[in-house]
Amino acid sequence: MPRWLLPRFKLSSRRVNLSLGAARLSMCMLNLFQTSFRHATALRRCAFVADAFTRSRRAMAT
Repeated sequence: MPRWLLPRFKLSSRRVNLSLGAARLSMCMLNLFQTSFRHATALRRCAFVADAFTRSRRAMAT
């Protein structure tokens, strides 16, 4: 490989790596979104319990 082509090649490979990383990240986010959507009821229950807990603590504090 000629020397003047190396930086260009490195740049393109970096770009490919970045795009691959972005694709992987988006897939990970999609996975997280799907799982969170699946566990939305459990999360809601957790939030409800936490809300009730904080309310009771506030009631105790006042």
